[in-house]
Amino acid sequence: MWRNHPALLQHLKELDRQVQELEHEIGQWHRGSEPSKRLDSIPGIGPITASALVASAGDPRNFKNARQFATSIGLVPQQNSSGGKTQLLGISKRGDVYLQRC
Repeated sequence: MWRNHPALLQHLKELDRQVQELEHEIGQWHRGSEPSKRLDSIPGIGPITASALVASAGDPRNFKNARQFATSIGLVPQQNSSGGKTQLLGISKRGDVYLQRC
């Protein structure tokens, strides 16, 4: 259907070009950032996720421990404790939604 609409096809091509340009800029920034390169060495984390983590969290020394960092971006389970028993309820929906989806 979209093949019959040259203006729509041209718009999609332009959006694709813009995405490639932005990915190139992120890659350049990533190669110049030591913390981003260190994060990229972790399996499952690429340049885009690494650069987003560095941009969002800043200096890792701002966090007391890894759990505090994970809490700040919403990647720790919600906790509901009663009578000395701890119940973990799944990943919290609080925190940085963009980083949770990277």
